[in-house]
Amino acid sequence: MPVDVHLLAAQQTLASLPNSPDVLLYTDGSTSEGTTNCDAGVVVQIHDAVVHEWHAPTGARSSSFHSERAAFNEALRWLQANDNWTSAATVCDCKSLVKAVDNPFPPDPTIRESQQTVTHKILTVIWVPGHCNIIGNEPADMQAKHDSALTHSDAAIDTTIRQAVIR
Repeated sequence: MPVDVHLLAAQQTLASLPNSPDVLLYTDGSTSEGTTNCDAGVVVQIHDAVVHEWHAPTGARSSSFHSERAAFNEALRWLQANDNWTSAATVCDCKSLVKAVDNPFPPDPTIRESQQTVTHKILTVIWVPGHCNIIGNEPADMQAKHDSALTHSDAAIDTTIRQAVIR
């Protein structure tokens, strides 16, 4: 049986955390055909037990990044509402979101705000390849696709989403 290099890379990334985090948050966004019927999902685990699941539609026309960002923001809201942790890791399969969060001067105002929400705690944001059987990532993907069969309302569409839809 061939070795799945993506799965190995993801497992090594998670194992490389200096200390085992108190909370693992798996976030995911989903779109149909790149820009339609967009959804976000989050799965929160403490000691390998799922303690919170969340999903929501993010718009009839949107982007994968917008949905990923919505899931990340929900994960941060959960962390703020549940203050009994000192270290957390958010696991995401969206490289562009991880890069945006890592940027000290992100152009996205929502990302700028999210960087200021968790203080005096250790929050690590980790990229893992999607669909590699990462224990929490697959359930987050299922949460993100939970609403995909429903009709999505039209949310406010920003310029980057308009450009993606036009392409």
